[in-house]
Amino acid sequence: METKILNELKVDERLKIVEAKVEAILKSLPEMVSTSTLAERNQKRRQLHAEYEYIHLDIEEALLHEIETAPADSPLKAMSDDLTKSTDENVVLMLKRFSALRSKLTLEIKPEDNSLFERAYMAFRIVTFAVLFFGGFTLAFLLIPLRWSHILLRKLGVKNSYLPIDLVQWVFSWAMCTAGGIQITTEGLENVRNLNGKSTVMMFSHGSNWDGLMIQGTSPVTLKFIGKKSMFLIPVAGWAFRWCFGNLPIDRSNRERAKKSLKYLARAVVDYNRSIAISPEGTRSKTGLLQDFKKGPFYLQSDAGVDITPVIITGAYELWPPARVFTLPGKCLVRYLPQYNVDPNKSRNANRLALRRIYLTATAEPVPSDLSSHVDFPNLLHHIYLLVFIWMFFPIAIYSIITYFISFCALFGLSTFGAFKLFMTIFAILESIMFYFNCPLMESTILRELNVDARLSAVEAKIDAFLASQSTLVASTTLAQRNQKRRELHTESEYILLDIEEALLHEIEKADADSPLKTMNDDITMSKDEVMIAAVQRFNEIRKKLTLEIQPEDKSTFEKAYMAFRIVTFAVL
Repeated sequence: METKILNELKVDERLKIVEAKVEAILKSLPEMVSTSTLAERNQKRRQLHAEYEYIHLDIEEALLHEIETAPADSPLKAMSDDLTKSTDENVVLMLKRFSALRSKLTLEIKPEDNSLFERAYMAFRIVTFAVLFFGGFTLAFLLIPLRWSHILLRKLGVKNSYLPIDLVQWVFSWAMCTAGGIQITTEGLENVRNLNGKSTVMMFSHGSNWDGLMIQGTSPVTLKFIGKKSMFLIPVAGWAFRWCFGNLPIDRSNRERAKKSLKYLARAVVDYNRSIAISPEGTRSKTGLLQDFKKGPFYLQSDAGVDITPVIITGAYELWPPARVFTLPGKCLVRYLPQYNVDPNKSRNANRLALRRIYLTATAEPVPSDLSSHVDFPNLLHHIYLLVFIWMFFPIAIYSIITYFISFCALFGLSTFGAFKLFMTIFAILESIMFYFNCPLMESTILRELNVDARLSAVEAKIDAFLASQSTLVASTTLAQRNQKRRELHTESEYILLDIEEALLHEIEKADADSPLKTMNDDITMSKDEVMIAAVQRFNEIRKKLTLEIQPEDKSTFEKAYMAFRIVTFAVL
């Protein structure tokens, strides 16, 4: 079917045209560097990227249509609409051509100025940003009790986005961007204001660490974010991100837990009329170009039952690509597109592809030619004023918090060192709680998914029945037959153990490089999970019960003499 679609859509001819255009622009790059800006060159790359991605979308939509319209008993129903899973040689070759085009069109990044002044300025901005990051999240953590006031304020008619923590989140996001030297231009804010308090799932393109902060700092609606689990394990920052701002971690290494996180967030939309921000790409783009859309965000939208607000972020990748330690200052554009009303007559996948087409069209539209360039003078002043404020306010604020904490501890007779030990104890407890809730032990999940308790109980019942019938079996069976029955029961229990070990190893090996799972031991005897420890003990008990029966010795005088003779003969040999 795939080859037929490729031929009908004339994919080879269309791809050759795009490939020729790409080669032409790559050859003209040296000349373009002197006659165009970084933003203009990258926008040309995005336009070519959109051109070949339209071909890719045409193929996906045609294949999805064939699968969805096929009769129920057709072999097409068993096909995957994911082209990357195709075994058709023509499709595999075509995907390699798409991948080569993406690699060639990787966006150009803003070069670093390695002058002594710029390096010193970069170091100063990194330190200042760290002070704001940890100082701000520390204050946000202390403001967690303010969330309790939201219950009363909602009853008094205060709307979302004007609640205390919502305002704190907006100010903090704006301050982070300004401290980083980012000047944000927005387009289409009226598309968000026109929601008039309705919830939305805001889906944004993701090429930089700035994306979420820029959306939160410019959107008229306060958003709840989904972030990768490792972000929530950063001490203090992760606590505030989760418990103060109400954002939610997602475990990308475990599909079932990821679905539960999405459903939990969907309930926040329904119960509290909240709006959610999530990237349909799933993770940052390594090329700066729009990636394929994951299916998870569309399950979230379906569960929440609200429409989608597409957001395109341009210029951030050039300033802070994944390989760069910290951002360069510069201009960025956040473009809020009109609401995408999900078509109820289309499948979830069809809506996903239709929305991706809208994104590609938007990324190819003209952008300001000065994106990623130096910020304007007024914004530079805002940046400098904020840096000065950070150094004037946060060290004093943190020092005051520490002083008050020590004074409070002194009321209970604790010395400064005692207060420090208490602080470290509280710190360890909070981080352990965060780890527990964000990284529930994989072993327990595996035991539940494999139904280990029920399977082990069935084996244990068989063993108890076998042991209870031992006296009868001794008279009616041979030693070899009884031991073979033990081996069969042992094998049955060991299959369960192997299933656990294989599932655990699979989860560890497929986890992201920064996932806590990568530090786990695949040896279940080293597990600290109480449920797993109990399971291992049950396996040990089964082994003891199934210890093989040995042939009894004959204690007659003849047999004892024969044994002695054999021992001596064996020693001589």
